[in-house]
Formats: sequence, C-alpha cells, structure tokens
Amino acid sequence: MSEKIKLRLTASQELAISYSEPKNVLVSASAGSGKTFVLTNRIIKKIRKGVSLSSLFISTFTVKAAAELKNRIESAIRIELKNDENSLEIKQLFNRALQELPFTTVGTTDAFANALVKDYYNIVNIDPNFRVLTDSAEQELIKNQIFKDLIEDYLSAENHVKFEKLVKNFSNDRNIDGFKNVVYKVYNFCQSTENVTDWLNTNFLQGFELYSNFRVLPDDLLNLDQVKEGIEDLIGLFNVAIDQKALSKNTNEAVKKWIENSTYIFEAINQKDFKEFTEIVSSLKTNAKLNGNNFKGKDAKELGLQDKFYEVMGGGPEKLKGSIFVLLEQVRFSELIEYYHVPAQKMLEDLRDFIQNFSRTYMDKKKELAAFEFSDILHFALEILESSEHPEIHQTLQERYSEIMIDEYQDTNKAQEKLYQLLSNGHNMFMVGDIKQSIYGFRQADPSLFKIKYDNFPQDESNENNRLLLLQENFRSREEVLGFTNDVFVKLMSSYGEKEKLVFPKREDTLLDRFNEEYRLPMGISPQAELLIYCSEQSGQANERVESNELENFEISHGEIELAANRIVNLINDDVAPKDIAVLVRTKSNNEKIKKIFESHGIPVVLDEVPENYLKSIEIQIMLDVLRAINNPLFDLPLVATLHSPLFNFSDDDLARISLQKGENFWEKAHSENIQFEGNLYNKLTDFEVTFMNWRKLSATSSVHELLNRIYLDTFYMEYVSALPNGEQRQANLQSLVSRALSYESNGYKGLVKFIDMIDNYLEQNNDLIDVNNRLPQNAVRIQTIHKSKGLEFDYVFVMNFQSKFSALDFRSDILLDKEEGAGIKFTADLVKDKKITSDFPHALVKMETIPYLINKNKQTHQIIEEELRMLYVAFTRAKKKLYMVGKVNKAEEIVNQVSLNLEKLPSKGYLTWILTLLNFLTEQKGSLIFEGVKSNIEMKHIKPEILFQLSENETSWSNKLEVGQDFVKAKKIMEFNTYNIEATRLSSNVSPSMLERQILKYDEDIPFEKDFKFELDMLDSKIYSSTDRGTVVHSFMEHLNFQNPDLFTLQSQLDNMNLPEVLEEAIDIPKILTLFDTNFGKALIRNANNLHLEQPFSMLKTVEKKGKFVEQTVVRGIIDGYYLDSNNIILFDYKTDFFKDESKIDEIKDRYIEQQRLYSEALVKANPGFTVEKYLILLGGPTKVIVEKLD
Repeated sequence: MSEKIKLRLTASQELAISYSEPKNVLVSASAGSGKTFVLTNRIIKKIRKGVSLSSLFISTFTVKAAAELKNRIESAIRIELKNDENSLEIKQLFNRALQELPFTTVGTTDAFANALVKDYYNIVNIDPNFRVLTDSAEQELIKNQIFKDLIEDYLSAENHVKFEKLVKNFSNDRNIDGFKNVVYKVYNFCQSTENVTDWLNTNFLQGFELYSNFRVLPDDLLNLDQVKEGIEDLIGLFNVAIDQKALSKNTNEAVKKWIENSTYIFEAINQKDFKEFTEIVSSLKTNAKLNGNNFKGKDAKELGLQDKFYEVMGGGPEKLKGSIFVLLEQVRFSELIEYYHVPAQKMLEDLRDFIQNFSRTYMDKKKELAAFEFSDILHFALEILESSEHPEIHQTLQERYSEIMIDEYQDTNKAQEKLYQLLSNGHNMFMVGDIKQSIYGFRQADPSLFKIKYDNFPQDESNENNRLLLLQENFRSREEVLGFTNDVFVKLMSSYGEKEKLVFPKREDTLLDRFNEEYRLPMGISPQAELLIYCSEQSGQANERVESNELENFEISHGEIELAANRIVNLINDDVAPKDIAVLVRTKSNNEKIKKIFESHGIPVVLDEVPENYLKSIEIQIMLDVLRAINNPLFDLPLVATLHSPLFNFSDDDLARISLQKGENFWEKAHSENIQFEGNLYNKLTDFEVTFMNWRKLSATSSVHELLNRIYLDTFYMEYVSALPNGEQRQANLQSLVSRALSYESNGYKGLVKFIDMIDNYLEQNNDLIDVNNRLPQNAVRIQTIHKSKGLEFDYVFVMNFQSKFSALDFRSDILLDKEEGAGIKFTADLVKDKKITSDFPHALVKMETIPYLINKNKQTHQIIEEELRMLYVAFTRAKKKLYMVGKVNKAEEIVNQVSLNLEKLPSKGYLTWILTLLNFLTEQKGSLIFEGVKSNIEMKHIKPEILFQLSENETSWSNKLEVGQDFVKAKKIMEFNTYNIEATRLSSNVSPSMLERQILKYDEDIPFEKDFKFELDMLDSKIYSSTDRGTVVHSFMEHLNFQNPDLFTLQSQLDNMNLPEVLEEAIDIPKILTLFDTNFGKALIRNANNLHLEQPFSMLKTVEKKGKFVEQTVVRGIIDGYYLDSNNIILFDYKTDFFKDESKIDEIKDRYIEQQRLYSEALVKANPGFTVEKYLILLGGPTKVIVEKLD
C-alpha cells in the first residue's frame, strides 16, 4: 500500500482486523491489498483488548519480513502511547506490549523451531551447543563424503552386482553423478514432509502400488474423452465430405479406411486395450496416409474439415501432433512398460533402502559435528511437540498461544503446516496469503494447503470452525493496470472469478484528487499496458541466436534490451526518477548484459541480484590457483597459472622455455638448479621458489586466513588490484575470501586441503560463495528477478524475455517426486539379455518412463503451468502506474499464427503466446493493451494493421541513440585507428604457426590466402565423418603411442580404449602404423622412448614482417608432436595425415609444412641455446606404409 496515500479502512479490511470469533480464518489478500497493514492493525487491536503480545505466535516467510513487521508493530504501539485519546488503562496495555515485543514470537518458522530445540535439546538427544548449517558448501562437503563412503561400502559388499545395476540405471559410463543427483533430490524433497522416515516407508512406492498397468491410469492423463470427441467429430465430417463429393478419389479411399476402422478404435479406447489401439492406428497411418493438403479444397475447408483434421491428426501452421497420435505416442509401448513394472518397483525399493541408509549416516555425522540444517531442526521441533514421554511441552505451548498468525501462508510446506497444527488449539489459526502469488514451488512450498482451505472455508458464518475473508481492493496500482491484469487472468486462470479479481477501491473526492496527483503520468504516455515485440527479421540482427534448448531458453536478445532501454530513456527524459522503474527478468543470467546496454544509453542501473560470479572473478580465480599450487605443486595447471599471474609475472616465453626442460612435471622443470639459463629468468625462478616455499611451510602450521593475508602482504596484491578498474570491488572480493576462510575455520574445519575441496565442490555444483556488494546507487533502475520483486512495487515495470518458453528441465530427470503419489523413475531395460520379450528395440538398452513417472509428469506439467501463471501475476501486480511487456519473435509470421489461435484452447508455451492469443480480445474488446511491433517492415495479414504495428516514425536511428554512452565514443576511436592501421587488424595478436604461415605467405605474395574447396559426397550427411575428422583421430592415436613396446597387441588395446565410432575406428590402420618401426627413424624412437618429449606446448614472441618491413609483434603458440635430445642435436618430429596415393606427392607435402617446422625449430632453439635442430615429418597418409622424410 502506498505510504503517501492514507485511506480509510475498507469494510473487508475492518472485518479482517476486528474478526474475533474462535475460528480458523483464512484471509485471501490480493496483491496490493495491504495485508501487512491488516496484520499490524489486528495485533494492535488485540493489544487494545488486553491480549498479551507474548501470547501471539506470528510467523513470517523471511527474516527481512519479520524485522519489517516488528518495526511496524513497535511504531504503531508508540503512536498509541502518544495518543491523548487513549485512557491510562489502554496506555498501560500498550506499554506492557512494548516491553513484551523483544520476547514475542515474531519471526520465521525456522527461528521458532531453533529456539524450541535449544530449550529441549535433551529430548532429541543432541548437543545443546549445536549450530545451524547455513552454508550450502559445507553441507555439500559433508554429504559428498558420506555418499562416497557409502558407495565404497556397497560396492565391496557381497550383493554389489544388484547395487551396480541400481547405480547404472541413473548414471552414464563416465561417472555416477546421475545416481548421486537422484539420491540428493529425494533426500531434499523428503525434508519438506512431516516425517521423512514415514514418507519413505509409506508414500515413496505409492505410485507403483496404485498404478501397475495403463488400464488404471486416470482418463484425464491420456485425454481419452478429448481423443474420442475429436475422432467422432472428424469421422462425422469425413462422412459429410464423402456425401458431398468434396474429396479426391485417393483421399476418398483413405478416408473410408479410417471410417471403417473408427468403431474398432472407439472400442479399443473404451476398453483401454492400448495394444489393439496401437496396431489399428499404426496400420492406418501406413496404409491410409492423410495430411492437411488432402483437405485444402474449397468444399472441405468450408466444412471445417482441414482445421478438425489438424486438431485430431496433426499438422498445420502450428505443426500440431494431433490428439490421436499424441495418445498413440503415450501408449505405443505400454506392453513393454507394463512388463518391466515389477523390476522397476524392486529397483525403487533398493533406491529407498540406500536413501534411508544415507539419511541415517548423514544425520549421525551431523550429530557428531553438532551442526544441523534448518529442515533437521524443524523435524526435531515436531519430534519434541509429539513426544509421548513429554506431552506437557505440547500442552504448555498450545495453551500459551491465543492465536497462530501466519503470513504468506501460500508458501507453507507440509512440515511447517504440521508445526502450526500442533501449536493451535484447533480454532485459533489466522492465515494470510494469496494463492495467486505462490511462486516458491522449487522450495517445496505447497499451495494446495492454501487452496483446500480456500475452496472449503465459507465466506459466511455457516461453518462453526472455519471462515474465509477476502481482501480484493488494490491500493497499489492505477485502474488501467488492474483492468489489464483482470482481463488477462480471467482468460488464463480457470479459477479466476469474481472473488479473485483485483478491485479498484472507491475513494472520497478529496482522496481521489490526491490519488490522481500521485499517480499522474507524464504528458503523452498512455496508462494502458504496452506489449513491445522486437522482430529480428530484416532488422540486421537476424543471426541472433535462436533459443533451441532449455538452457538457452532465458537468453534475452540485444534488440529486446535496446527496445526497453529506449522506452526508459523516454521516461527519464520526462522527469521520471530512475528508482521508480524496475526491469523484471525470469533469471539473473542476463543481468550483466542488460546493465551494459542500459549504461550505454546513460541509464543508471542497480542489480539487486548479480549473477553468482564471485568465485569466477579474476582476482579470486588467481588466489584459488595459488592455494591449489601451494597445496600440491605437482599439478601443472594451478602452478603455471600462479607463475603467469601478476604475483610473479612470468611471461609466455618464460613458461615455454621452462616447459622444455627435463622433468616429469612443471614443478620439477621449474626448480632453479635444473635450469640451464642465466640472468633474469634464473633470478625470477629463485625469488619465486623462496617465496613459494615459505608459503608452503606456513600452510602446514597456520590457518588458511593467515596464509591468505601473508600472500597479500608478500605480493602487494591488494594494492595491485586497487589500481585496476573497479578496484574497490576487487579489494572487497579478496577480503571476503579471507573472511570466508575465517568462517570455515570457526565451524571446526582445519587445513588447506578441506578448504580447497569445499571451494572446488562449490564450483563443481555451479554455486557461489557470497555476493560482495559495495554501496549501490539509490536513484537507479532496478533489475531483479520476478521472485525477488515479490512484495515490492514500482511506478513503471518492464517484464522482459516474454517469449521464453516454460522450462521442462525437470522432465529430463530420471526421477519425479510427488508428495502423494511418491516416486516415478525412468527404468533402463537390457533387451539384449531379456529373451522373454520381443520389441522394436531388440539390440539396445532402452530407457522407459514407468507408469508412476507418467503420472507424476502429467501432474507436474499442470503444476508448472499453474506456477508460471502465478509468476506472471506477480510480475504484473508490481506496477503502480504502467506495465510494459517486452519480447521477441524471429519472424513476423509467428505473431500472425499465434494471434489466430483459438481463444478457447490457449496453448501453454510461454507468456508471449498467451498474450498474443488474447491480443484481439485485449485490444479491441477491452482496450487495456497497446501492441507495438518494432524494427520490422513486414506487412501483416489477417490482423488489422492499426492493432498490430504502430511503427513509431519519430524514432531516431539506433546509432544516434548509442551516442549517449561512452562505449560509442570508444568504438568510434577504435574504428578510426583501425582505418589507418589496416594491416595490423589483419594479424591476430595470438596465432598458431599455421595461421602465421598463412599471413607470411599473404604478405610475401600479395595475394589472398584461399583454402581450396572440393565438394564431397560425405558433406550431404552430417553423420558421416569428414576426412578431417579421420585425420584428427589418427593424429590423436599417435599422440598416445607406446614407444617402449609398439606391437600389434599394445596398439589394438590402445585403440579399444578410445571407444571410437566404428567409422572412425576404421581410419586407424594399425598394421600400417607399425611399419614406422621398420624404419631407422622408428627404431631410434624406440631406443629413446624414455627420453621422448611428447605433445610439448610452446609460446614465443615473433616479429612479422612484410617485404622486410616491420608489421607487428605477435605471440605464437603451438604444440610440438615430439622431440628428443641427441648430444647437441634436437630431433624434432611431426605427424602428418595428408593423403597421398603415390610418393610423387611427398615433395608437395614437405613444401606445405616448411614454414611451420621452421617456427617449431626456432622455439626449441630459444629454449635450448646452442642446440641445432633436425626436422622430420612422419607421413601417415600413404596407401600402405608410413614414410619418414627429413626437412632441410
């Protein structure tokens, strides 16, 4: 509710505040209806009536909300104490309440449970000094160790074969992460149940026990009624079309076959004989083929036959599957799935046993550490309250609380609900929330708890125990925002009726004048909601990435952001304060991208939720590599990263020279006594070794945070990062790493190894540690997720990425869970070994969705849509003055197709699809929406032009808009510089030898370097590997060759271990490769097998000249296949897979690689002064044998 406009209490607010009947009351408080205001005033009313504040249990969803409510209560009490109209007796009551407030139960359910367990720890047999495991990294560290130990125990047990089968069902050949994810998913899911053990024993297998075959599936899961209705309508139209001779001869014959078999199809569906149904429909699909083109004639179209055909059989502009073929897809393998139902159930029992063992072991470990998760503490609290040995605790608390007040009740889970029920006396719960704003399903919130009461509690006094109160008046938004929201959701939400609608409250004239002044819009800005669609077609951005999978689904295009930025610039130019504008996104992954483009327009921005990139910031990455190197210097990557970092500043050339020294690893090669160089490099290595060894000694005797501080002091790294851009933030990041180490140690952990394990675990899980924020600008546009925006309000709201599809990532999981139905899994069957069954897959492992999985999938599909609707509702209702929706299409026809969809059958693909389907309804009938397409010149058909595209003629060019930002000025300078230094722009500053060779050829000959292109048949099929692929595989095989024992058996074993596709495996001709060792050079390789340096990377600084004229210096990087030292000679060899049929082509191949080998030689000589290099090409592309050629 706006703080600036104080309104009189509405009748519904007055009732919610004053209601005093001994009943359970559910207050359905719509967005902006002032529920916090109502809660506060209800508490004040109770104090005035003599109710002790300490007798109220007041639960909030977040700690922040608890603090805010407590502050409001305190402020309201102090106002009452200053109110001269209050009697002395009333003031004494408020004075008592002020004294009781610090000790009143106002907070989260977790906070209450924690306090209760602290008082009665002995009942649950835990350490009284326990702490809360708030750090998810620490939780993962403990869980991973428990999981690892259990896996080892199970694999070493007698029945390990059975367990291995369980693990393999959920994992791939590379690791068992899939199984671990399933175990963790079930464990986390259980924590929101009333009793973890009971749920696993009673509910976990419920789906398998209830649904053993397809016949017992609910009709609505397979949409059988819809399928039958559709077939019946289509067959009826078929008959009419035949009577009217509206079909061609061939179509007529196919249609008759469908008509003749329709009776059998209906019979199969009614009896749920899905085997029979599959055989009939599959046969007709093959022998009576039909498609939409069969019914494109005028007569057939007039009958509506084509549209009905698309609906039932599939096809059309939307490429529908068709209801009959959707059913066929669902039941086609029903017989196979039913056959494996029992084996899948037994596997699920094994999984349950493992999870129960994991849960017990994990709990034992947490008890040993005296550290528990919030969910553990909540279950301890339930155990205390339900203790049969100490019923007095439950009785005392139940008598203590006169009312159980719960805010945000729609986000409650079953475990929390159980706690509230235990504290209640059965008729004193006061629950406030809004089911339309329940958006925390991913936290196991259960909106059905709210819905059951909402549907069953009466709005009058007809029920002696329960009562429903409604708060519908919205004091937040303009009437146009409310009208648009109602217009949308009355169509989208089947349950959105009169009692769910947002109501614009009636106001007295004086208050209405104040409201109109407060909510006045700038001149020229319409109060109607606006839908802004960016069409990439013909806009110069047609090549922008198209969202093709779920991971890319929430990507926001550059054009969308530009579109929103232009509107925001206009608002700011009209004196709208940036802080009054919010940009809402689905995920925070695009925040930095939005921020960068907004800032280029001069828009001040603050990110309420920055992407979790603290651990990925360069200064933290460097310190983590330093710690890893200190912990184990034998790992090359962190050691090289440490040397190359600003702490020691070894150049690429330094590192290349070190890498060519003797030693098994980089640490051995970098020891100063092994280095053959003198001067600067030797001194740098000596200084590094002294400092680094001091750090290693310190790590063994001191804490991690002390080690970090020592590194900062020794290297002046803090001072260094302060001079970099955003230096203050970088210093804060480094200091936070020290604080994190200190926190880690204060929780009982010691040692660098465990600290690094914890960090690596975080990175592995794609998690982060903490957000480190400096002072944020106050007057700036807010960019935040829809989840984060809940409870907030802004004058102008932009909802981005409207075209993104609803995520179905969870359906890729091998397990789906439901509180009532239990677990459904994907089961992997080995049809090769099972001789009892014949199927379409006789030679494969088949992963199938079990029947309980289908049940849960269907249920969760509806839940996802419902939660997405609620997300959209939350986004819309944040806006006070005006709402903008921003989306993108790739082609304008997408808009036409979606606007033409049936309003009665709304698709469930995404927000944009919903709004476009409602477009004509919202623009023509209701007038609550303005629709504008941007950056498209395509003429739209089937839709009134004035409705579809109102192209803004006064829009300035895109490039002119960019000039407001500094990025444009920088880009202009760079382009001007490049114009006068065109040759430099053609040379990469970091190149491979082959790239450099091309540049040199280009400079020397003054002709463009062009690669010959030859059309080959295998280009027609992406599944057929190219000659380049084959050459790469051969080269890879040679890289791992065993030169000590190169025989047929050894090489064949190596090939088998590569697990190559058969086509690529054939590219490796082992007998031919063995001919290498018949040559003198091959025999020399065998003799020097222990001294070979294979796959040696190098980098060096190289000056590129054109006809003797300096052009630029560049860093050349590459990998040398192999070399060995022979006296003062370096024997260099390089594998080449160039194909040749006869030896006359060898000289051509040699010429091709002369420059490349010269660069390799130069690099080796720089690293080994005084040596000479002999260069050899090992040619593997000949027809029958390997040929070795020496280069001059």
